[in-house]
Parts: sequence; C-alpha cells; structure tokens
Amino acid sequence: MKTWKGIVLSTLTAVVTVLPCAHAGSEIETMRGIKGINVSIDTRISERVNVSFNKEMIKTYVESLLKNEGIPLLSEEAFFATHGSARLRLNVQIAEHTKENNICAYNIEVELRQNVLLERNRKISFSSPTWEEQVTGIVFRDFVEETVKDSAKSLMGRFLDAYLSVNPKQPSKSAVK
Repeated sequence: MKTWKGIVLSTLTAVVTVLPCAHAGSEIETMRGIKGINVSIDTRISERVNVSFNKEMIKTYVESLLKNEGIPLLSEEAFFATHGSARLRLNVQIAEHTKENNICAYNIEVELRQNVLLERNRKISFSSPTWEEQVTGIVFRDFVEETVKDSAKSLMGRFLDAYLSVNPKQPSKSAVK
C-alpha cells in the first residue's frame, strides 16, 4: 500500500517557481548601448546527479545564443578593457534531494552585471546586477537534465528579448574579442 507521500511523489514531475524581476522600463533601459558581453558560468552539481552537460558546454551554448543575435562577445581581458561592457552570469545548481524518493532540486539564475556609479559619490564604482531572473524547482532525477536545459533556455530567451528590445540586432561577429 502506498502512502500519501508516495502517491504525491509518484505523480510529481516538477514543481517550479519562477522568480522574475519586475523589469520596469528603467531596468531594461540599463541594457541600452552595452558595448559587449562577457559570459561567466557557475555550476554546482551534485556528484550523484548524472547530467551530460558541464560548465564549458553551457558557456559555449550561451555564447552561441548571444553571437546568433549579433551581441558582441568579450574575453575576460577585453571585458576589463572595454568601457560600457557587461557580464552575463548563468548559475546552475542541482542537488540530490533524497536518495529514497529519487528527487532533485535545482536553481538556475541568469543575471546581467554592470559597473555602476554611486550617485552621491561618482568616484565609487562597483559591479551590480541590473537584470536578473531565476527558476527554482524539484524534479525526478530521470527528468532533471531535460528540465534544467529547458529552464535555462527559457531564461536565456527572456534575457535576449529584454536586451534586443533596447538594442537593435547587429550583424554576427565570428570571434570573441
């Protein structure tokens, strides 16, 4: 006989919470005129969770999305040398919830970080997120890879929509500066 917990878990495919920013016009407007974007990927994936992707594969995927939209890509060195650049950070975390119920928890966050000046003292500059969204959920281990890929793709689509709403599409540039 199954318990209620077992019945609920056996019918559960994924529970997802999307935590978007309000994205008021001023937040999206901060993307206007960005000279180039450096991509940074952070991952924390439990060793007991088997997925076929890694940090380098995620970075290649994100950079190809940006390049396909004509968004200039910057190397680490060019990022620091280019006034008006930004860093797009994608953070993927997957943890095994429990061994017994075969459930994984995940969190995916996409944030655009830019240097900003403190209004009361323009000599103070620091990096701050100017656009961010994230998805958090739980999913059966058998569906974790597909769910994480779909969620990351959706978040990147939302970022690209916001970015392209204030920046006209540029011709594709083949190399990272």
